[in-house]
Amino acid sequence: MPRAYLSNLSGMTGRWLLAKANHILDTVAFFWVCLKVMVRFHGHGRRLTSRILVQQIYYTGVQSLDLVSLFAVLTGAILFMQGYEFLAKIGSTNALARLVIVVIGREIAPMLTAIIVIFRSGSAITMEIGYMNVLGEIEGLEMQGVSPYHYLCIPRLFGVMVSVICLVIWFDLAAIAAGVVTTWIFTDLTVSNLIYELVTSIRGADFLVVLAKGLFFGVTIPVVCLYHGFMAHDSITRVPPLTSRALVNCLLYVVFLNVILTVAYA
Repeated sequence: MPRAYLSNLSGMTGRWLLAKANHILDTVAFFWVCLKVMVRFHGHGRRLTSRILVQQIYYTGVQSLDLVSLFAVLTGAILFMQGYEFLAKIGSTNALARLVIVVIGREIAPMLTAIIVIFRSGSAITMEIGYMNVLGEIEGLEMQGVSPYHYLCIPRLFGVMVSVICLVIWFDLAAIAAGVVTTWIFTDLTVSNLIYELVTSIRGADFLVVLAKGLFFGVTIPVVCLYHGFMAHDSITRVPPLTSRALVNCLLYVVFLNVILTVAYA
């Protein structure tokens, strides 16, 4: 009995891993198709795709600024105060700047920004493409000789990517500014010394980590959401479950990429 149970458990685990591996490979293949279409139709409908690109940047980037700014201010103020109180107890307040750069700049800012974009823009992309697919609008584009990958995917892919990179940088700046102001108000640290320590604590690897995470997160989110949107074929009722699955997969992939990049630049 135990041997049969272990055999069934190993079989289920193996099938689950194979399914996940196939899903990742399918998503990578979808991304590769988008890149080939981008090269093939380069210059086609540039005015229309540019307009969609600007609209996507506005929706994902500009309209998310208020939410990202709120989280950045709260995170910066709390972390600066908590970090100062903890380091003051052990007599290492000079390490506050480096702690903030690592925790906020390299870890919290990219992750929180990605989560905001996933739930705000990722869900909208999946539902939009899913409903277009079910209602036959994508098939209508193909009948008119328009590549849906070029018209629908490329502007959203680059729009989300640019927006995520800019939002991560903005999160870092807003969080550090809020933390400096909070520390200046509630502690005896001087602003000039704190800013000097922050500037001198920044390393080249910190910029690379922020840009790399913004780039990888900004590509992963739209690719996963677009892929799930194109999987909606049968009925409208399939769109909400696919949207939920897309958000979960985005979170899993973002967490996995965050760990990989953190270890790579440690």
